[in-house]
Amino acid sequence: MTGLLTQRLFAHRCPLCRVPETDGGLCRRCLDALPALGPHCRICCEPLAVPAPACARCLGDPPCYERVLTPCRYAPVADRLIREFKYGRRLERSVPIGKLLARHVRSAGGTLPCCLVPVPLHHERIRQRGFNQSLEIARVLAAELGVELDAACVEKTRRTVPQTALGAKRRRRNLKGAFHLRRRPRAQSVAIVDDVMTTGATAGEMAKVLARAGVAHIEVWVAARAVA
Repeated sequence: MTGLLTQRLFAHRCPLCRVPETDGGLCRRCLDALPALGPHCRICCEPLAVPAPACARCLGDPPCYERVLTPCRYAPVADRLIREFKYGRRLERSVPIGKLLARHVRSAGGTLPCCLVPVPLHHERIRQRGFNQSLEIARVLAAELGVELDAACVEKTRRTVPQTALGAKRRRRNLKGAFHLRRRPRAQSVAIVDDVMTTGATAGEMAKVLARAGVAHIEVWVAARAVA
C-alpha cells in the first residue's frame, strides 16, 4: 500500500526535481537545464567543435537516413533520467523521455513519418533486462504524435557485445549484419527510435536494412546524443 501511495503521490511530479507537473513530463526548470546540443552535424547531430553544415563522416559516407532529431546531449541532467530508466528499470521514466522527444520532434517541423520502428534487442538481452527501452519510448511517442508503431518488422538476430564497451570502429563492426528484416515495413516513411546515439552505428545499420527493403524516407529519433 505504501508503495502504491508513493507512486500516486509522484505520478504527476517532475521526475527530476519532484515539483508538480501536470502532464507527467519535465518541469520548465528542468527542461531549461537540459544540456543543449551546441554546434552539431545537421545530418547525424554529432557535436562539432565549430559550426559546420555536416561532419566529415556524413560528408564522406552519407548515411541511409536523412536526419537525426534529438532534444539534448547525453550529459547531466538528461543522462540521469535515461540511466534510471534503462539500468534502474524505472519504466515510468519512459513517459517524460517520450514526451520530451515528442516535444522536440514537433518543434523541428516537417512532415511526420507514417511509422515508428524502435531499435530491437536480441531476445537474450530482453530476457536479462526485462524490457526494450527503445520500444517503451516509441510507445509514448506513438501516443503523443498519433503515429503508427511497428515493432516487428526488424529483428536483432545476433547477440552483440554492449556498445558502451567499444570504441567507434569496433561499434560499427560489432553491429554489422546484426539486424534483419522480418517483413517489409507498413510505411515508406519511418523514424527509427532509440534512447541514446553515440557513434551512429546502430542507427546506420538499422537504416541500411530499411533502405534495402525499399523505405524511401528514414529519420532517426533519439532521446539524447552522446559525444562519439
